[in-house]
Amino acid sequence: ALSLWLQKKADAATVQEYADAYLLQTDSEARAEALQAFSCCPYPGDPSPILADTASSCEVLQDAAWKALEHIRHPAVRDFVIALLEDNAPQALPVFITNYLPQDEPRLHRLVSGLQVDRACSTNWHGIHLDILRMEDQGVKAPLSLLHLIYETTYCSNCREYALRQMGRRHALTDEMLRECLLDSSNDIRAYAKRLLARRQK
Repeated sequence: ALSLWLQKKADAATVQEYADAYLLQTDSEARAEALQAFSCCPYPGDPSPILADTASSCEVLQDAAWKALEHIRHPAVRDFVIALLEDNAPQALPVFITNYLPQDEPRLHRLVSGLQVDRACSTNWHGIHLDILRMEDQGVKAPLSLLHLIYETTYCSNCREYALRQMGRRHALTDEMLRECLLDSSNDIRAYAKRLLARRQK
């Protein structure tokens, strides 16, 4: 709740106060608690201390550091996470998505398409799909190949709809896909497809 408040309502000076409070902490658990202020709100300063805390012997601090990195788009974070991607570090993929650049599409597609999609969400595929769908909120276009992958594989009707709408805004939906959507289990998806098809027939 605090982090959401900092993200949406606090001024820059207040956010910086919480960042300074984190930097002043030397006890690992207290440092982790302070860093939780940036579990949603992007950390405003040099991310180097957070990068260092991912290697802490305190698991709570490690987790808080990785969570904070998911909301930091910064060249140092990008370099750090790319070095860990091939080790299959489970925390790395969301951070990589946040720091995505267009040239990353082949690698990102390979990593995401390699996740097993199951009802138990054993690979955190649903969280990764949500991260991809939220790229638009950061002004970054998600690869169309991944939007199509989400549409084809997700068990979540909300994610399927969000992927379809993003593809629709980018004029990437074929008539065949829309006709398929007329049979979708989601009322909203069926209605969306029906509207688009009717518009194209005018």
